[in-house]
Order: sequence, then structure tokens, then C-alpha cells
Amino acid sequence: EEMEDVSLELEAMDAVYRHDCKILQRWPPHLEVLLKPRTADELPLQFVEIVLSIKAGDKYPSHPPKFELVLVKGLDVSRQINLLTGLELEANRLSNEPMLVTISEFAVDFLTSNNYPEGDCCFCLFPLALDHAHQHYMKLMSCFHCFHSDCFSDWWKWLPADSTAS
Repeated sequence: EEMEDVSLELEAMDAVYRHDCKILQRWPPHLEVLLKPRTADELPLQFVEIVLSIKAGDKYPSHPPKFELVLVKGLDVSRQINLLTGLELEANRLSNEPMLVTISEFAVDFLTSNNYPEGDCCFCLFPLALDHAHQHYMKLMSCFHCFHSDCFSDWWKWLPADSTAS
């Protein structure tokens, strides 16, 4: 019966996450899922992203799965630790219950509430997230490096003048 329940869970994961969910092993379940914050698919508003590995043992769901962040974009080490700790606590709370979708949604909620850039602006070298609610940021393509929009604008205006001077 547990294997049948897990099969239904994997179907649910596939239905919810589609191409972002890769099932590596059906029993015991092992999967990787690409998770992003809820930004209505507006990529310029997305500053964090992870690929979460969920690997259960043959005692699942009575023994919670193990979690690993396979790929991380935009989350500093502190937020990664907080996410993994939260996932473990949530999995322990859900012990003996189907939890794959719930755990994944827990991670999405975490990413949504932590969807702000980390580090310093590469132009002005001031921290990006001091007041992340009131700043405008730009994100550099797929690497997720961020900078203040005003700093980028100033650099862009300066760049043509510099290149024509030589």
C-alpha cells in the first residue's frame, strides 16, 4: 500500500511541477525538482531559485526523506541553512503522511518570502538587500548577479562616452 501511495504522490508531483520535476527513482522515491518563488512567471522579479533533491529511504513516509540543494541561485549560505532546517522540521512534522508536494510547496513559500538579491552591487559596492522592499534591482541573465538599477543606468550612460573617447 505504501508503494501505491508513493506512486500517487509522484503523479501529483508530476502534475504540479511538470517539466521541473525529475523522478530519478520511484521506490524508494528520489526526485529533483526545480523550485522558484511565486512571481507570476515574471523573470525580472525572480532573484532566487533552487533544485531540491528529495531522497527517501525504504521506510518512507514513516522516516522522512533527506534533502539536498543540488543547484542554488541567489540564496546565501545562511538562507540555504534556514531552508534545509525548515524542510527537515516540516518533514518530521508530516511523518507518516504523504509529503512530497507539501515539502516542495514549503520550499516555494520560503523562496517567495526570501526573494531578494544578496551581496553587494557590483557597481557601487553597497549591499543590495539593506532595504529590499524599496529598491529597484536588475538581475544579470541566468547567473542571478544583481545590481541597483540606478547604478546600471549610470554605468550604461558612462560606457558609450568612455568607448568613444578612445
